[in-house]
Amino acid sequence: MKNKRKINSYNFTVGLILTLTMAGIMILGFFWTPYDPEVMTGSLKLSAPAFSHIFGCDQFGRDVFSRILNGAGSTLVIGVGTILIGGSIGVLLGAVTGYFGGWADEIIMRVNDALAAFPSVLLALVIISVAGSGTYRVMLALGIAFIPSFARVVRGEFMRLREAGYVISARLTGVSVPRIMFVHILPNILPALLSALTIGFNNAVLAETGLSYLGIGVQPPDASLGRMLSESQTYFASAPWCAVFPGLFLVLLVLGVGMLGEGILDRFGGGR
Repeated sequence: MKNKRKINSYNFTVGLILTLTMAGIMILGFFWTPYDPEVMTGSLKLSAPAFSHIFGCDQFGRDVFSRILNGAGSTLVIGVGTILIGGSIGVLLGAVTGYFGGWADEIIMRVNDALAAFPSVLLALVIISVAGSGTYRVMLALGIAFIPSFARVVRGEFMRLREAGYVISARLTGVSVPRIMFVHILPNILPALLSALTIGFNNAVLAETGLSYLGIGVQPPDASLGRMLSESQTYFASAPWCAVFPGLFLVLLVLGVGMLGEGILDRFGGGR
């Protein structure tokens, strides 16, 4: 038990440090980059990391570090936007179906199951094919695609707690249903919900990276970690820094958020 607590504490602490560090870098990219991420300098094509360009330059002579900062901002917008869209709608649907059950649960969850039958990225691809590509369209597509996963988590938690003693007491004293749902029950599912949100953020980041890697996600002139990885694959043997540094940033971001989510669930959710 003591070792398990130490592991849980380690996950939470390391995950929090990594997440805050990566988030700070992503936010910094909105306000400052050492160079213009879109400026091409012919004499610097595929130049190796140096003091003036700490992560080197890509095949067009653009500063890799500046493009990572710029692309990380797009990743942050898409990741946060995805969980805001998918999370808000999913929480509402899951709360209604989990608390009331009955025909509302049957209808909404059958639709939810039908959507969940498609992989999230595939469903996002269908939406993007209709709405078009671009940062905000990708965010909307992924948000819609992730609604089923959030709804299922919240539904299960509401079904578990809707007959809890404090809920029954509130119901008997005449507390309104919305207050019971969102003041009494919702705060008690926050560990599971926050864990689901961190997983959703990671999935959104990886999905956006994959879509941009395929050329149907974030579009030029906007930078993207996935697009940087796609563009650098041809030059990996001669200029590995063009792929290694964006890939390392992506790995650290996903690792940090994942460890934080696991640490939150273990530390505040009773290890369930």
